[in-house]
Amino acid sequence: MYAVPDRTAVTLMDTIQACIAPGSIIISDIWASYEGIETMIDMNHTHQTVNHTENFVDPTTGAPTQTIESVWHVCKMQNKLQCGTHRSLVDSYLCKFVRRQRYRKTDLFLQLINDMSQFH
Repeated sequence: MYAVPDRTAVTLMDTIQACIAPGSIIISDIWASYEGIETMIDMNHTHQTVNHTENFVDPTTGAPTQTIESVWHVCKMQNKLQCGTHRSLVDSYLCKFVRRQRYRKTDLFLQLINDMSQFH
C-alpha cells in the first residue's frame, strides 16, 4: 500500500514502476487511469481487470478485487476510529497499518526489537 499525491495516470504509472516488482500480477478495476499498465516497458507483468459494474471477480480470468477492497475498508475504519487522518501523516498511518497486518500474530514490540537488531 502506498499513498500517492493524486490519482492521475502519470502518478499511478510512476508508482507502479517504482514499487511493483517485475513479473507481478496487477489486478485493478477498469478505471481510466489504469489503462496504460499493459504498455509499461520492462515490467514483464500481467494486468487483470474487473468491471465492478458487472462483477467483483472477473468471470473469465478469476481476477478478484474484493481482497484489496476489504483491506482498504479496514484501513479507513481504523483511521476513522482515531478521529481521522491528517494528510501529512498518511504515509505513517499506512506503514503502521501494513506492519500490524503483516505481524498481527506476533508481539509487535519484540518484532520491532528484532527488526532494529538487523540494522545494528
